[in-house]
Amino acid sequence: SKLTSHSTVEGPCRQGSSQCGPNSKCVEEGDNFRCVCEQGYEYLYEDDVNGEKATCLDINECTSGRDNCHLYAECVNLPGSFACRCLLGYSGNGVNCERTLTCNDLNCDANAECDLGPNGIPVCRCKAGFEGDGYVCQHVGGIGEDCRIVNYCDSHASCNFNPTAQKFQCQCNPGYTGDGVVCIEEESPSTCDVANNCDENALCVYQYGEYVCECNSGFSGDGYKCVPETPVPVSCNIENICHPQALCVFDSSADEYKCRCNAGFVGDGYQCTQSHECNTVENCDRNAQCTYDSSSNRYQCKCNPGYSGDGKSCQLEEATPKFEGESLLFAQGMSLLQMPFNPTRNNPGKLVLMEPYQTAIGVTTDCQKGHVYWTDVAHRVIRRANYDGSNSEVFIKK
Repeated sequence: SKLTSHSTVEGPCRQGSSQCGPNSKCVEEGDNFRCVCEQGYEYLYEDDVNGEKATCLDINECTSGRDNCHLYAECVNLPGSFACRCLLGYSGNGVNCERTLTCNDLNCDANAECDLGPNGIPVCRCKAGFEGDGYVCQHVGGIGEDCRIVNYCDSHASCNFNPTAQKFQCQCNPGYTGDGVVCIEEESPSTCDVANNCDENALCVYQYGEYVCECNSGFSGDGYKCVPETPVPVSCNIENICHPQALCVFDSSADEYKCRCNAGFVGDGYQCTQSHECNTVENCDRNAQCTYDSSSNRYQCKCNPGYSGDGKSCQLEEATPKFEGESLLFAQGMSLLQMPFNPTRNNPGKLVLMEPYQTAIGVTTDCQKGHVYWTDVAHRVIRRANYDGSNSEVFIKK
């Protein structure tokens, strides 16, 4: 086949191009022609007076996952294409984005300042009276000189007279330690509001002017390690803990007293409810049977085959739609299509359903329930419909 623009003046596309809609081109196929969407567009089939008409709609590469933008870039949809733009704080072409350095990323010396270079990249430069690469700066005249002449003291230090050395020297301020040229904050024990070091079953609470860890109710310990408290069991012959419709009786097999529900009630003795078992009360649906359930040791209503429900209310089960065998179900753009393994002129395949503006992928089926499922990446949902395309609905949202 040969791709021909709208302006072609020879061949079938001379007349056929006028029938092609916007954002489409005419393709010659022997003496015939067909219209195909341009790159970045896909078909939306609509019913026309003269039959089927194809309209080309823009593909949103950003919502359909067809873009190649970087993790730290945003995707902008454009007619027939898309563009990638790096996020604030990152630079690049959108496909590749790198974090833009700032002065906060550099560990400059205490006697240095951070400035932006001519290319916009931050650099460390030693202050006046100091020399170095900006990350390590030393006083030009030496630490022993009088700090009143050149103040080379740390920002957390002051220039004071040292009677032992009989000269002015740098001295770190209270709360800081060092030689005065470099001073760091003295470490102090961190409380739980800073260290977040309480047990997972404890809370950091403010008591008596400080933050301390305290175990939650039902746990014991110092707050840094908490263990569950073991409750002391109380027997029903000492304290009446049984349900009003239960009695405290002695269980010789367990050699202890236990609560037991009265006749006509069921439960563990601490909680008892009136029994409505179908062997004593005929409350099953006309399409159900009263059967004994060994797992619960109770009689329960169970719907007959072909019916569904809780046994007290049963409805006739609907026939499950069946999938036509010897065929392939697949997704293409906005549509789900079914094609036989051996297509013929009378049975070339068919359109199962079409959801406008969706991008369908990942088709699967549920043979027992007669459902087909697929992913709509354009709307970030999973959809479901019957085999024949009816009852299309959103099954799972993001």
